[in-house]
Amino acid sequence: MLLLVGAILAASIAVALGAARTGLPVLVAFLALGMVLGSDGPGGIEFNDAQLAREVGTVGLALILYEGGLQTSWRRLRQVVVPAALLSSVGVVVSTLLTGVAAYVFFGLSWLDSMLLGAVVSSTDAAAVFATLRSTHIRRRIARTLEAESGGNDPMAIALTLGLIAWIEHPNSNGFPELALLVVRQIGIGLLVGAALGAAAGWIFGRLPQSIGPFAGAALIALAAVSFGAADVMGGSGFLAVYLVGLAVGSTPSRYRRQLVAFHEGLAFLAQVGLFIVLGLLVFPSRPAPLLSPGSGSHSSS
Repeated sequence: MLLLVGAILAASIAVALGAARTGLPVLVAFLALGMVLGSDGPGGIEFNDAQLAREVGTVGLALILYEGGLQTSWRRLRQVVVPAALLSSVGVVVSTLLTGVAAYVFFGLSWLDSMLLGAVVSSTDAAAVFATLRSTHIRRRIARTLEAESGGNDPMAIALTLGLIAWIEHPNSNGFPELALLVVRQIGIGLLVGAALGAAAGWIFGRLPQSIGPFAGAALIALAAVSFGAADVMGGSGFLAVYLVGLAVGSTPSRYRRQLVAFHEGLAFLAQVGLFIVLGLLVFPSRPAPLLSPGSGSHSSS
């Protein structure tokens, strides 16, 4: 197992270097590497555990959002907070509706299934946005808006997805009111937990004694886990909470800031590798037939 993990990490680094030289998005390269390693590729790794993939994705996205917050500062985002908030909330809802209508018209899905598809694809991928912004040169205001929006739209899209799945599984429920309540609860609790723990984290990390320096990275990981877990246990968005805590720590002057940012940048890279390779392992190119004609059924049969 250690040999396999080491070989995959070495291949990931080689793939990342090749992608950087050719201009290919590095996350697409990781996804392709996962497909090559999978059961349909030369790697031959049999993997179809959706639950494990979900857990890897949750941890990976939380680390990526946390690192995105650490790399940012409130001073940089203050001027774009209004458009970023609108894009990550109203924008996600609009994207869900437009994509859902298109899926209903062209794919023959039911309305709820169509809206679920719209919610799934409505958010920009935080990992892709953060990675792209580091390697491109666009206007500062646009970059900061995209940075803040990508950190906030995943929690909104996840809340919509969870609410629509619950609606589909329990069609006799209150439907839209319950969906709206779930979204408000997820975002509201995530905001409160993230703001509270972020304020505490900023105060603590601004006053860390020099003797604890070697443990600062471990303390920051503990803080990320606590913030995500606390929001999740209370029924809120752990992703939003962990991003806000990262933003608070990244905005706090500290002798350890550069060290912590570098440490978590490496963790975020590992998270990207694990997340997209696992997604690639779940792709089976030899079995595309059922996916090529999703509109073959009627609205009622969907």
